[in-house]
Amino acid sequence: MFTGKLHIRNFHLAISTPTVHGFPTPNFTIQYLNPKIKLETEIKTGCIYKTLKDHLNPNTPLRYAIPVPDESLKVGVNFNAKLDLGKHQIGVLSSVKNWNSRPVPGEDFEIASIKNVKEININVMFQNQFANKLIRVENDLHFNYNWTDTTIAFLAEYAIYDTFKIYFGALDISLETEYISKRDGIYTEMLSPALIINPNIGLKYKFIRIFASVYNLTDDRKEIFDHYFLNHRQYAGGLEIDFRF
Repeated sequence: MFTGKLHIRNFHLAISTPTVHGFPTPNFTIQYLNPKIKLETEIKTGCIYKTLKDHLNPNTPLRYAIPVPDESLKVGVNFNAKLDLGKHQIGVLSSVKNWNSRPVPGEDFEIASIKNVKEININVMFQNQFANKLIRVENDLHFNYNWTDTTIAFLAEYAIYDTFKIYFGALDISLETEYISKRDGIYTEMLSPALIINPNIGLKYKFIRIFASVYNLTDDRKEIFDHYFLNHRQYAGGLEIDFRF
């Protein structure tokens, strides 16, 4: 493995050639960093190494057979930019990938590989915080856009994720919202858009917090995966104890 780094004031360059499955996977990164702005471009190619934990997600019906399908890039370019103004942050994470072999959901929800896939992913992030002596408001908003030159099951073209929180003395209120656009299924030609709203309210005194939450407030029963539907509206509550030493 070869690794080299060069730092010139706010610019940072790094090149490495780790070996995955016996093949070199060159990686070149250039960064511009200052206290408020971060720009990063990464170019890489070759096999991608992930642990089994990276692949498995218990919240989906997808499953892997052994051996795990190949995952390798002809070339991939990542460009990330972030503006940090303290209580207000704006970020863009984007990638353009030309896959030699890309894992995708296949028959019976088993992950398989397809060859020669082009893909673009863009994530735009807004984080804001407003506060005074009585109240603090936080918001974390993400817009996702995905494009490929072939059909990939469950990959939504658009997705929006938002977390809104209010703190007022001992009271805290949060609202998580998730919107997923139409997307292809494995057996279903098109899965409908889905909107999931999860509110939570809590009251904290010292190290004890009493909370109540609702999952799927709108009781949306859309089909998330083929023949897998969102659960009905669910209610929960409890007691949290938080000790910090």
